Amino acid sequence: MALAPGIAAAYLVTAVLTAPGWRPVFSALPTWAGTLADAVVTLGPLLAAALLAARLAGPRIARALGLRVRPVDLLLGALGALVARALVEVIAPTTGSLRPALAGGTADATAAVAAAIVALVVLAPVAEELFFRGTVQRALEQLLGGVSGGSSGGSSGGVSGGASSRVAAVVSIVLTTVAFVVLHALPYGADVPIAVVLPPLVVGLGAGALTAVTGRIAGGVVLHVLFNLAGVLLLLR
Repeated sequence: MALAPGIAAAYLVTAVLTAPGWRPVFSALPTWAGTLADAVVTLGPLLAAALLAARLAGPRIARALGLRVRPVDLLLGALGALVARALVEVIAPTTGSLRPALAGGTADATAAVAAAIVALVVLAPVAEELFFRGTVQRALEQLLGGVSGGSSGGSSGGVSGGASSRVAAVVSIVLTTVAFVVLHALPYGADVPIAVVLPPLVVGLGAGALTAVTGRIAGGVVLHVLFNLAGVLLLLR
């Protein structure tokens, strides 16, 4: 996998930027601008790596990243988001509220909340799905499928090849989800609450499964966007 060093580098850069202690660099900016700058800087390496990997894979970036969209993707993504959010709320219900931040009614507070919502509902899901499901998972599945497929042969090659491709898909989903969860848990150090681990775990498995089944990331993007949107709406109650 020639692109592995670049993908790993993008992940490591984002992991470092996600760690506590560096964000005061944006303290001179208005709160809303600092929030958007934070999102752009932390998500930028992931997006750049995904686009570069797709470009090197061939002239058709959309196909390389699985960006084709079918109506069924919207339905599957919406259903997946509903199930994922329901599961998370049963195990670790959303707490807290954005209302206190809006209670003052100042333009800066409203703009800060709006910027946070844009980052959470639009920027993060798109960039993370392009990188994790569109690049990492698809690359792992191709790599693992090629390795296991190359070791099978004989008259049962078709059957064993199909089984090996399914194993490759499952392993790639699990490995990608682990990396996804770790990135979200890093800011909390060793003491990571279940409420931080569970959402990326459920979203990662759900979006990963949709990507593996359909060969497209559209369903995963929809799932991720709607899952985060539902979380924001719960905070606005």
